[in-house]
Amino acid sequence: MKISLKSKLVLTIESVVLIVAVIAGTTSFFTTKRVFEDRVYAQLQSVTDLKRGQINLFINKVIDEIEFIPQEKTINSQLTAFLKNNNVADKNDVKASIEELMSFSSNYLEFLVLDVNGEVVYATDNSDEGKIKDNESSYRDWE
Repeated sequence: MKISLKSKLVLTIESVVLIVAVIAGTTSFFTTKRVFEDRVYAQLQSVTDLKRGQINLFINKVIDEIEFIPQEKTINSQLTAFLKNNNVADKNDVKASIEELMSFSSNYLEFLVLDVNGEVVYATDNSDEGKIKDNESSYRDWE
């Protein structure tokens, strides 16, 4: 079977058009894919930066609150009196002050007051009172 020159020319042009279309489509697909990947990465990076800022803000707030407690004169004097005398009236004063502090901040679940030996002398969770925390790593090396 002989194909005419006109048919060969049409077939050749269609083949070239098809090849160009496939190459353009493939290139367009990979370019679009890369653009979407870059956009998603940029959005994720933005969210990461925002969350990092929020976490740093939260940690700094907690540090400020933790540093405030020993410097607050009323709490400091109540804790000193309670640790010296270890009586119920002083314990109730400490309890009231700590409950007031906890009402201003949702950052705390529990407060513990330890004596110099590491024994819990006051805790918002009564089951912790009397326990020795001196040997736990989270309570060591605090000055």
